[in-house]
Amino acid sequence: MIKPLSRITSLQSDQFQSDITDMDHKVNKSAGIPYPSIECECCGGKSYVRVATKRSWHLWRCKLCDLLFVWPQPEEGFLRKIYRMSAGYYQTAVSDLSRTSPDAAKELHGLLQEAGISGGRLLDLGCSTGKLIFNLRKIGWDVAGCDVNEDAVKVARSNGLDVTFGSIEDIDIEQGQFDVIHMGDVLEHFLSPGLALQRIHSLLNESGFLVILIPNAGSGFALSTLFLSKMTGLPWAHSEAPYHLFDFSEKSIKELLSRKGFQVVKISFEGKSPFLYTVGGMGYFDMLKQKMKLSGSFKFSWRLFPHLPMLSFISAVLLPFWAYGRISDTIRKSGSSMMVIAQRK
Repeated sequence: MIKPLSRITSLQSDQFQSDITDMDHKVNKSAGIPYPSIECECCGGKSYVRVATKRSWHLWRCKLCDLLFVWPQPEEGFLRKIYRMSAGYYQTAVSDLSRTSPDAAKELHGLLQEAGISGGRLLDLGCSTGKLIFNLRKIGWDVAGCDVNEDAVKVARSNGLDVTFGSIEDIDIEQGQFDVIHMGDVLEHFLSPGLALQRIHSLLNESGFLVILIPNAGSGFALSTLFLSKMTGLPWAHSEAPYHLFDFSEKSIKELLSRKGFQVVKISFEGKSPFLYTVGGMGYFDMLKQKMKLSGSFKFSWRLFPHLPMLSFISAVLLPFWAYGRISDTIRKSGSSMMVIAQRK
């Protein structure tokens, strides 16, 4: 059993909005825009250029490896608060995991079989309610998980899963016990992906595999809307700052994994972001999305009417870039997400 070492306090919906507003003001407006004082997580460089903003947070690009990141970074306590269920997360999640689709588990199992591993001990970092490992267990995997959302962990445990509340930095796990560690849309959330990978490296056995699913900053939509942001000052549509602190391209993720003791076995691209998702992700409609999550419904309702003019404007601006991204990804065989399989060296 994985042992938790820390707990997180709860957060109410109105306090969530107050905190994110206060943090924007404190970090980004108190003393101008400070130049990043850190080495690049991926290549160790120190040469950056500011390229965009999102929700008042500033995004920088490393000139050597093209890693994009938020600076200044938010405080860790703030980050933990914004993933609370009371801020809208997991309000609509299925609590009976036997009703969930096994497709993602079967796909991951197939990818691992191709890499030469067909079973063993698997840890899912950021497992949410445990849907993936619930279905992997059916296939025959010995599974465990951890997540920083206490409400999601409760759902997982209610389905008989060995899931711990906490992050990779503050849970007590025996080293070298896992054959596979999986992170689905998790790495980009860490304050230091490099430190997280060092910890993960120690948890894998000597020939263990790491599977990472991350947004692709090299997708057609990401690149084209970054250009749009530079030219107009609009928020970068691809970014999910401050929820996502880093945006990786194929080049930067390879550099990071190599520096942290991993050999990349395979990188594949998948996914196409739905148009309405990209519109909603611009950062202008966060409170609307939060209220819809808390209501448990994303259907058309009266809540949308005050936002229709802005929704229409943003849709008109983004549509050609979204269409270009689809065409570009098809031609370049790219996608909105990257699946990376790497083996411990």
